[in-house]
Amino acid sequence: VGESPKIEGDQVLGGQQVKASLLRRGQEVYLGACATCHGVKGDGRGPVGLHQKPPPIDLRQGIIKFASVPAGALPTDKDLERIVKQGLRGTAMLAWPVADADVQAVIQYIKLFSERWKSEKPP
Repeated sequence: VGESPKIEGDQVLGGQQVKASLLRRGQEVYLGACATCHGVKGDGRGPVGLHQKPPPIDLRQGIIKFASVPAGALPTDKDLERIVKQGLRGTAMLAWPVADADVQAVIQYIKLFSERWKSEKPP
């Protein structure tokens, strides 16, 4: 089935210092609310996601289609927050009724899926 990313202490992601405790909370939220579609490995191949059209995004790329940044650039935290909170019309990505603190935690956690977050910053 594969594994979710390992959380090994505080990390710098997108140029920001992120505490391990926040990443662990994000992992809990992600595994409970997101992995069924986006997959445990963030590859967009969760058991529910396999049947969705369009398919869930592969978070390992570090690219979000509906972001405020140039194509191919890392999305901003505001972009990710908007998508989690409001969903994406025309897709199976629904608005999630998640507490603000949990939204921030899951946003940071999904960055662990792409190595790009360790060496790049959003524009």
